[in-house]
Amino acid sequence: MRPPPLGRYPDPTRLWRSRAAVEPVRRAALDWARRERDRRAATPRQVMEHVHLGYGHVDFFHSLFPPILRALPRGFTAVEMGAGMAWHAAMLLAHGAGRVVATEPHWGAKTPLGPHNATALRRLAERDPALASALDLSDPNPEMVGLPRGLQLAHGAADRLPVRDGCADLVYSVNCLEHIVPLAASMGEAARALRIGGRFFATSEPLYYAPFGHHLGDVFPLPWGHLLWEAEELVELALSEAGPGREWEPGVPLAAEHLRAILLRELNYLSPAALRAAFGGPWRVRGWVDWIEPEWEQRARAWGLGAALAVPREWLVLRGVTVHVERRPRPEGLRLAVRLPATVRRLWRR
Repeated sequence: MRPPPLGRYPDPTRLWRSRAAVEPVRRAALDWARRERDRRAATPRQVMEHVHLGYGHVDFFHSLFPPILRALPRGFTAVEMGAGMAWHAAMLLAHGAGRVVATEPHWGAKTPLGPHNATALRRLAERDPALASALDLSDPNPEMVGLPRGLQLAHGAADRLPVRDGCADLVYSVNCLEHIVPLAASMGEAARALRIGGRFFATSEPLYYAPFGHHLGDVFPLPWGHLLWEAEELVELALSEAGPGREWEPGVPLAAEHLRAILLRELNYLSPAALRAAFGGPWRVRGWVDWIEPEWEQRARAWGLGAALAVPREWLVLRGVTVHVERRPRPEGLRLAVRLPATVRRLWRR
């Protein structure tokens, strides 16, 4: 199954076994989403506020990164693909890295140097003493913060990393692989940047076909909505069900164009099969974890999702993955420098 062109919402009807089979699944998903929306004690006024505030990032880092850190030399060099606000790069420097090159293709006005991110970093530092020591928090202005020593910010895409060959002990990406296109070329870049024996570590979530395969779930928690409704239907439905007073940014009411941006922006329709295929060649798998939540598997079965959509069951319940691989030499890429005596070299040339 080939992914649709970039920048175009995929036509979900190509996945439908029949419109009649989809209707009962739609009703079940919509009923569940409305109950879930009403169950939540407090829905943030600002859409995706939990992302902007950095909730959970400290716990996320300490739950996943320690085994990787133990496998790396002291003062290691790391390269991040898709650094976003560079929170994980800062935390990596606070916990053993000597240098981190944080790359991001979309940095413009909103970078890790902005006042919004300064307050977020201060909030993270309150929960992580090592991060507090790595940051310069001496400025009394809460919208000012000094980034850790060794942090280098670089504008660059994952398929063209602005680093030299073999410079890194670690290349990593946090919930970004699902946005990277083309993925195979980017994994080739990761291999180029790593020394032999270096590590690549990534989490990728959400995968496209999962219950919440994009970030509209923060607006209205409609499972598999992107597979069961066409684009404009889904935008209209999510906007009408979002709840009163919701904002895109402080003072900016939520509008249809915001939801279209969430659906289309950098979405690469990554399937589990495409993700696994990207880790052949020079990679030795050290750890691979599939994130499958049993309750979603049960709901998919109870709602008849498999009978409605012509998609492998695994694709519908695999929320994300954690990948830990080691860079090994390709057989044709291993070269040994040998100094031969002059007489042997002459014979060799003959």
